[in-house]
Amino acid sequence: MSYNTVAEALTYFTANKLYTDAWTEAEPAQQTVALNMAYNIIEQLPLKGYRTSSGQANQFPRDGATTTPAAITIAEAEIAYSILDEIDPESELRQLEIKSTQFTSIKTTYGSHALWRAYGVPSAIAWKYLTPYVAISDTIQLSKV
Repeated sequence: MSYNTVAEALTYFTANKLYTDAWTEAEPAQQTVALNMAYNIIEQLPLKGYRTSSGQANQFPRDGATTTPAAITIAEAEIAYSILDEIDPESELRQLEIKSTQFTSIKTTYGSHALWRAYGVPSAIAWKYLTPYVAISDTIQLSKV
């Protein structure tokens, strides 16, 4: 599932990116998988507001809107491009800059410039588009259950 089709993503890249090799050199099946991976990253984000319809499958549209914001489709395309450009979200997460650690109730605070990595977004450009929709916290707390 995706917010973009392969053709829509190509239209975006052609109009907005000077270098598009990672996208244009990938096979259509790889482009589809990258868009699906990007979709899944966006769907897992803690978002502000609520889904427009309680029965809708996607996180967007939200808050009574009837369409997905352009910023979300752009972010998905940028994430897909980063994935095809071999930027691994798991690797990015492991490389976070830790600002502080606390051991009573296990709390780690990350540097704000690395926040997009903590949310599993492999593209700073995509993060810029996602930020207005994400319920941002500069700490991630882990709890033992």
